[in-house]
Amino acid sequence: MPEQNKYLRGLIVWTGFKQTGIPFDRKERYAGKSKADLITVMRVAKNGFFSFSYLPLRFVTYAGFCMTLFSFLLIVYYLILFAIEGRVNPGITSILLLMLFLFGILFFILGIISEYIARIYEEAKGRPTYIVRSKINI
Repeated sequence: MPEQNKYLRGLIVWTGFKQTGIPFDRKERYAGKSKADLITVMRVAKNGFFSFSYLPLRFVTYAGFCMTLFSFLLIVYYLILFAIEGRVNPGITSILLLMLFLFGILFFILGIISEYIARIYEEAKGRPTYIVRSKINI
């Protein structure tokens, strides 16, 4: 596959063939302890997470939607509170609610754009649409 950042474990599962685990007793390493430090292991985990998951991108979309909805409900609450009781903290409430609402809209739009970028990235990987398991009489 023509990918630059290959995550082999994910690609093996991605192929979709039947898999069977084979238990075995692992001997001690010949070269002693592993030289991979936490940074290296985290880099491999990050590569696997971002190569096969668009959850972080969708999280931005959902967070933006939730922020917008929450701020809208707060705006309605403070407007009702102002209409009924006539009390409100002048200035600070409106500024904070407006900022929360606009940042929620911004995150939501950023999440939508990231969905498009994820689809472009998926096409740019160049993974085949299907994999032939076996050839018969060819």
